[in-house]
Order: sequence, then structure tokens, then C-alpha cells
Amino acid sequence: MSDTTASSALPAPLATWLLLGFVAGFISVLTFHQGTIGVMYLLGFAANPPYNLTPRAPLGVPVLMDEVD
Repeated sequence: MSDTTASSALPAPLATWLLLGFVAGFISVLTFHQGTIGVMYLLGFAANPPYNLTPRAPLGVPVLMDEVD
């Protein structure tokens, strides 16, 4: 009575792990990194406000999206 359907126990493909890692990093920058900058800005320790959407050269990508990478 051995169960030979061990295929469901296989690890997810590398692409799935990379995608999950990218999504986790994206969310963490938007919440924790920018949240910390917001608190520091309110306390006067940071010169720039959080969620900065100023375009950055050369492609004009907002600073926030450039930091998420």
C-alpha cells in the first residue's frame, strides 16, 4: 500500500520562485521601506518625502519605481 504519487511533493520551478521573490521585494519596498522613510520625513530626519514620483533620467521612470527594482 505504498503511495507512488510523489509528484505533488516536487518543488516549484525556479521561475516561480524568482517571480515570488520579485513580488515580495516589490511589496516590501512599498510598505516597509517607504513607510520608514515617511516616518523619518515626518520626524525631520529625511529630506525627501516617501512615494517620490519625480521622473529619473534617462527613461523618466519615477524614483519610487527605480527603488523597487
